[in-house]
Amino acid sequence: MTIDAASGRAEFPELGVGVGPTLTRARFLRLPVAAQSRTVGYHEPCRRCQ
Repeated sequence: MTIDAASGRAEFPELGVGVGPTLTRARFLRLPVAAQSRTVGYHEPCRRCQ
């Protein structure tokens, strides 16, 4: 994983995914990696997936 300090974008090359501050939950759920994640905390407006 690498994080670009200027943009806040995290790259996960092993998953083939990049996550930035503009990624919405809806867009994340459309990514193939979302099918492998699970919710570990639920407190709107924040969620944490693992």
